[in-house]
Amino acid sequence: MKRRQTTTGNLTRLLGGGSTPLFVMNAQRKLLVFNRGCEELTGFTAEDIVGRISHYGSSGETPVEELTAGLCPPPEVLAGEQRSAPAYLSTATGASLPRMLNFYPFCDEQGQVIHVLGIVSAIPQPPHVADPTAAQTVHAELAALRGNLRQRFGRQTLVCKGPATTRMLNQIDLAQHCRAAVFLQGEPGTGKQHIARVVHYGGDAKNTAFVAVDCRKLAASEIDRTVTRFLEAATDPAARGLGISAGSLFLGHVEHLPRDVQRRIVKAHDGEEPPALRLFSSSCFPLAEAVEREDLLFELQALLTTVTIEVPPLRDRPEDLLLLAQHFLEDLNRRGEKQVGGFARDAVKLFTEYNWPGNLEELFKVVGETHTAATGEMVLPADLPFRFRTGFDAQHLPPVEQFTSIPLEQLTSEYETELIQRALRQCKQNKSQAADLLQINRAKLYRRMEVLGIDDADSGEDQ
Repeated sequence: MKRRQTTTGNLTRLLGGGSTPLFVMNAQRKLLVFNRGCEELTGFTAEDIVGRISHYGSSGETPVEELTAGLCPPPEVLAGEQRSAPAYLSTATGASLPRMLNFYPFCDEQGQVIHVLGIVSAIPQPPHVADPTAAQTVHAELAALRGNLRQRFGRQTLVCKGPATTRMLNQIDLAQHCRAAVFLQGEPGTGKQHIARVVHYGGDAKNTAFVAVDCRKLAASEIDRTVTRFLEAATDPAARGLGISAGSLFLGHVEHLPRDVQRRIVKAHDGEEPPALRLFSSSCFPLAEAVEREDLLFELQALLTTVTIEVPPLRDRPEDLLLLAQHFLEDLNRRGEKQVGGFARDAVKLFTEYNWPGNLEELFKVVGETHTAATGEMVLPADLPFRFRTGFDAQHLPPVEQFTSIPLEQLTSEYETELIQRALRQCKQNKSQAADLLQINRAKLYRRMEVLGIDDADSGEDQ
């Protein structure tokens, strides 16, 4: 007997008209049904959603992609498990709705998932999820955090939660509402250039160019050519009259900027009307040190540091660590077929015990290699790459014992003097008895006393 197949059209007619928000997707995460209840809840139409592929993540290039990502079930559901998980659903107005998603997989005769039904409900008070996993909690928290930060800073990605980044977020907010130069100071790999992009694209100049120049890596001629081109565009009256703006120029490792280019930038900003060019710069240490070493002009330091943002290292952001790792993991989910739900508890423990000397850059590389190596729904310690495991082991080795300089001859002489004087006192200055006590002959005792400068007292001399 042939198995009866339910077509997409039948599914839509059967489920599409209900007021209870529900949706259906196939095993390839392609959305097949987005009913009237979902349309009323989110403001998106079935035409916007049906046919799209969802990914297990909390971000997307557009609000529609963010909604479809929010509807994606955890990988355990696609393996046949029934699950309920909290989620934040993006709406057409840009808001994020906290909801509970209840997933019901439907399998064929071989036990393979063919469809997943999702029913959207309110989050119970107090919230209760049957056997919630830590990874699902981090996933939902990341979605909520990204929604709040997106409303505040725009669509550029920021993942910041802890107290170490509170001041930085406030400074970013202020920098987005002005055109002042911004200097970012922080260790390598902390994301200074990304923050500069967040400021640029979250401000009034978001439709203009943002060009990054690494002053440490590029040749001096290439730096000179790029800066000259930008300054010419920024000072050309014809370009300004046409509303053309040069945008923003980011100077990474600015202390390596050639001296003649430094003078050119300072001179361009000496006029009554400064160029229509916003300057961003970064370094791993305060620019005052570069001025002191004569690597940077004092005038340029004053020009670049109108707004100074200190970017904390990852080791000072423990509250952000797992959210950032989950963000990188979900971003990789969005780029391909492979979907990994999160990090198992044992892997999380290793992450939190590691110091991450390479900061966000190191975390990004580790998560990328981990996503490639993972074979299940969750990242296990065995999936962590060699670079992480060797770094973790090296970090937990005891420190190498430092051998400092020891004046052996001086210490030996001082100890020998103390022993001879103690023996002489005990024997009441009788040198024969003192020599016997020290287990040397009397002639050697006399020689050592002479070398060590011990007084030859006459009292108690042996007869």
